[in-house]
Amino acid sequence: MAQRRKYQTIEHDWPRFFREYPEVYDRFSGHSETTAAIISDMFGLDDKVVLEVGSGTGIATLELAKRARLVIAVEPEETMMRVATKKARENGITNIAFVHGDGTRLPLAGNSVDCTVTVYAGPLSHEEASRVVKKGGFIIRAGNHYRWYGGELAPIIPERNRAIGHGYELDRYLRNECSYSYKDLWVTHTYPTLEEAIETYGFIFGSEAIDYLVANDKKSIRHKLRIFYREI
Repeated sequence: MAQRRKYQTIEHDWPRFFREYPEVYDRFSGHSETTAAIISDMFGLDDKVVLEVGSGTGIATLELAKRARLVIAVEPEETMMRVATKKARENGITNIAFVHGDGTRLPLAGNSVDCTVTVYAGPLSHEEASRVVKKGGFIIRAGNHYRWYGGELAPIIPERNRAIGHGYELDRYLRNECSYSYKDLWVTHTYPTLEEAIETYGFIFGSEAIDYLVANDKKSIRHKLRIFYREI
């Protein structure tokens, strides 16, 4: 049986996580592929020009590229982008353009893409997204339901209440002030081994999560997904 004393954790230090641990992020974000496939089906992204904001290590990016004509992948962290670029090159994928930037000031001309997509990513300005999406296109934002920070283990995660407060404010803003619709779905992320679950999920969410994973021999985490969308 695994012992918690063997394992390190960054205890919710997301900025450090994004900067320093792209390989762990890549393992943690495996369910982004499923989420991107759901988005492609829901919004018919075949032959579209898709802007993905906060593309990370490219898990959702590569899935979106299976159907889109072009994916413009915008990411602020160079460490993340290097991993994503390597994946695209190794898989012979040529319809992805990687661009350094973030969602507060998008490095694109107005009316230049068919939709913007974020998948468990950082901030995206509604005004900026509205500026770059063509009329009839969509702004699409996918992430955990605000009450499900960290997925089904949310009740044991100390940061949960603060995350819920921030998530509720964003949820209310998108629904009430920006007139987004939404759809709730369930996705499950299964790690190959308990060790990997601890060294990935536990590494991020802390000692309480590690204790729970070990005590319950838990390798699968269920997430409640909320997809916000608005047509331009």
